[in-house]
Amino acid sequence: MKKVVITLIMVALTLLLSSCAFLLSNFLSGTGKTIYTFYFYMNGLPDEVMRVLEDVNRAASIDIVSFTHEATVTIDSPFGMLRTSTNIFGVMIDKYEIASTRKDSLTFSSNLVLSYSTDTTLPATTVAIVFPSKTYNVQGADEFYVVYDFTSDGSDVKFIKKSEGYIFEIRTKSREFVEVYDVYARKTYRLFTESVSGVYKAFFIAEKNKYYTIKAVESVQQKDVYSFPEKDGEIVDLTG
Repeated sequence: MKKVVITLIMVALTLLLSSCAFLLSNFLSGTGKTIYTFYFYMNGLPDEVMRVLEDVNRAASIDIVSFTHEATVTIDSPFGMLRTSTNIFGVMIDKYEIASTRKDSLTFSSNLVLSYSTDTTLPATTVAIVFPSKTYNVQGADEFYVVYDFTSDGSDVKFIKKSEGYIFEIRTKSREFVEVYDVYARKTYRLFTESVSGVYKAFFIAEKNKYYTIKAVESVQQKDVYSFPEKDGEIVDLTG
């Protein structure tokens, strides 16, 4: 009897949530507004950090003390966001939904503050990175990966339509440095896996229909991968 009651409650909750989502969608449609959704990720370590870590051979030696993500998206009006974490690669660093009239462009600015320490750098080192206000084209989509893109060539913020993005979930046996090489752009990203719910992983946001080489630096494992146009992502298993 209890199982039947619980099942009925779950069904009722599902129907209620679906109804709420449907009503919200209809309400926004009636007001001429849409919901923009932004998923924030970080591709690679900033060069300011890489210079300090060039003699660090083991990712296990790095401790992320704190990571603060502060940003402002302006579509109809400015929308501020703030999030603090101790993970930068193993999780989505932020997600926001903004109701707005449909636009062809938006402006975006952000501040990243990363505090970290290693076996040889105590107390913690703090790096602040500022991305000044810039206009981005958002025509034809309402869901975007917002990617902080760090390579040895420089840093940038990319707005990638979710339909054109591809998530590589890179897994290793332990906390480990990972290198991702973009074959077309000839750029190398360096990041590391983090323990999330007992799994060592790092996310990398790629663009569809491109080739990448992903390497676990410490265990010397490597895979050549392709971001298939008909898929949204895949797990890259480098656990050996």
